[in-house]
Amino acid sequence: MTVSIVDPGPLGMLLSALLHLKGIPVAFQPRASAPCGGRIRVNLPGGRLLVEGLDPEPSDGASPFLLAMEGSGPMDREAFKRLMGRPARPQQPSVTDQDAPMGAFINTLRDGAERPDIKPSPWETCLVLAEPVMLDGACVELEGPEAAVVVPRGSRVAGLLSSLGSFGFSFHAVEDMSPYLDSYRVLKLLDLPVAMCNTTRTHFLSFPEGRQIAAHVLEEGLLACRKTGGKAGRLPVSDPTELMRRMGRNPRAFEAARFLPDRCFNPALQRLMRGGVLDPKGHNRRVVEKAAGAGLNLEWNWKLCQKVSRIHGAGFFLGPAELLAAIG
Repeated sequence: MTVSIVDPGPLGMLLSALLHLKGIPVAFQPRASAPCGGRIRVNLPGGRLLVEGLDPEPSDGASPFLLAMEGSGPMDREAFKRLMGRPARPQQPSVTDQDAPMGAFINTLRDGAERPDIKPSPWETCLVLAEPVMLDGACVELEGPEAAVVVPRGSRVAGLLSSLGSFGFSFHAVEDMSPYLDSYRVLKLLDLPVAMCNTTRTHFLSFPEGRQIAAHVLEEGLLACRKTGGKAGRLPVSDPTELMRRMGRNPRAFEAARFLPDRCFNPALQRLMRGGVLDPKGHNRRVVEKAAGAGLNLEWNWKLCQKVSRIHGAGFFLGPAELLAAIG
């Protein structure tokens, strides 16, 4: 079985390399996203690896298992035609269960109503709790001592991603993914303020102003989760509820990270570093609008959304203190 990585960014490149090392054929969609020469250098906390022989796309007739990375948009019929090695039916306005291969959404920030134009029954959702950094088009680095995989118990993707355990990932098979996805979506609300300050989460939280912003952003996210029918589960890595408790119990414990450089740049900041832009209708904005439908006013998240255009005009904020002054 070929695994096709759809819309690969840093996480997609990392998964491609590690799955290939476990003997699983890996392909890329779109083809242009494949690493030059089919080679990826991987820097892990335990050492460096050189992965060679990656194919840009599956061979004709292959029936791939799709892994769609966070941020993947709607997949059109032509994309499936290339992936499945057979023509899509022209009369079909969207891909149905009969057309689509099996697949999984990795780290999706969108709920079922917002997913690509595929019926959800053959698709699964799972979490890969790691934030690798793409140093260049053929080198990806994973920093930090902890990384984890959360998958539906007994699913096809569980068997596939369990192989990451040999690279230091903890593996968690759960009955219901929904609480874990809810917690992950709350945690990712922090990506926007951290990216706006051109830093990493640990460095951002080393400042009292950063912890103040984070506490308000996470508190609003958890409230919105509860009020819109969600339930925050406990993530094995970077759980937002536990993060809030730690900030309340011992805030000074975060301050040492101010002097310990790291490169755990989140996906939003990496897009900016590669010349991209922050989406003014991104994750924080969607959460604010969904909460508004339940009668909630997420003031801090809304104020952050209003400052997105400032990043593209005047540049990054100098730090959490300047950002807090702008939105507080």
